Amino acid sequence: MFLADVSPEMEKYKENLIAELKNYDCEFIKLTEPLSADNLTSVLEYCNLAIHILSDHDYSIGKNKKGMEEEQLVLSVNHSVGRRLMAGVEEEPFRVIAWHPKPVSETIFEDEKLSAYLLRVQQMEEAELLRTTYEDFKAYLVRQIEITKAYAPDVHYIKGDPNLSILFVYDPIDKVQATQYIDFIKRRGFSVISPNLEGDIIRVRQDYNNSLKLFDVAIIFGEKVATNWINMKLMDILKSPGMGREKEIVARAVIMPSEKIVHCPMIARGFDIIEQDSNDINGSLETYLKNLPAK
Repeated sequence: MFLADVSPEMEKYKENLIAELKNYDCEFIKLTEPLSADNLTSVLEYCNLAIHILSDHDYSIGKNKKGMEEEQLVLSVNHSVGRRLMAGVEEEPFRVIAWHPKPVSETIFEDEKLSAYLLRVQQMEEAELLRTTYEDFKAYLVRQIEITKAYAPDVHYIKGDPNLSILFVYDPIDKVQATQYIDFIKRRGFSVISPNLEGDIIRVRQDYNNSLKLFDVAIIFGEKVATNWINMKLMDILKSPGMGREKEIVARAVIMPSEKIVHCPMIARGFDIIEQDSNDINGSLETYLKNLPAK
């Protein structure tokens, strides 16, 4: 991550933050040359997060009278926009987080007292401006770092085909675990169709039937759900060619615990089995995705 230069009165916050975040294996990359667009961009290329600690009134630098803090923030935002436009689908976005200490006694109605400088920062859509206590800011950063670690792409994985749409069907009872699998598939570069199976029964059925016409690969997830439900969804996939599909089905699979397999005889009709492993929820799925044919 990049931690921007700060005004003298904010130096203690920067030093404290560096000491705290080193406990989370964070690597800080610093500017070694004078501040410029080229110099900062060359540093940001190696980062996935830029942190800016803001003072009440920025200090002007150069002839344009733009403050040091604002200058760095604008460059980070510009880099974020460019990286978002060029990023691959599996890449986590570059984020810009700015923080300004907000006194505990200050109410939301006092935001109008912010300086013109901070109001300009507030209008930067690509930057997250947090006005909190330092402890709340630090806690927020730690959460973001943990999320980034969890979503770190596997450099050994071959990027999936974004034109290959995967229908991922699950019952609401399995929503928590199923969502983890869906996130994993998306991070691998595939397009995911996941029909909403909650709410108005007529609308749910319409959405589900439409999804059966669109997918290339079908994956049915059944951990806690009854085997009768799994068998019904298997039959839906088998019948989908007669529902107005205009393309062939590339692959079909079921993710389920091993003890349920014997209770689903429909699986034998052309469905691959991805055995669920509670100790490694993604391992077998990753192997399956790697072997999918390109569209």
